[in-house]
Amino acid sequence: MNLENFKIDIYKKSLASNCFIQLAWTEFFSSRQRGVSISAHFPWLYDGSDVTYILISNNSDIVGGLVIKPCDRNVSVAHIALVCIEKSYRGLGLFDKLMNVTIDYCNERFRA
Repeated sequence: MNLENFKIDIYKKSLASNCFIQLAWTEFFSSRQRGVSISAHFPWLYDGSDVTYILISNNSDIVGGLVIKPCDRNVSVAHIALVCIEKSYRGLGLFDKLMNVTIDYCNERFRA
């Protein structure tokens, strides 16, 4: 597969982020028969917190991504959570591409 076919976009809460949350739930929890619900483990995804999604798509399918949540409005630090690449897309270099975009985004947004 050619990496040029994949697109990385930055979102706030959206339909795409809902697709990613379902992917993360499947990869981390339900495929391993563990966990209660994504909202039980990550309530800040649903409470109106300022979160950003950096998502990888192949055509219109979300195949990976991560979530960034600022620690505090007064501190230039953030949590990175739910880093996930769909199993069938692993080994293609998508993680490196995802992290490069994430580092650039965080350097712009959270630089002190």
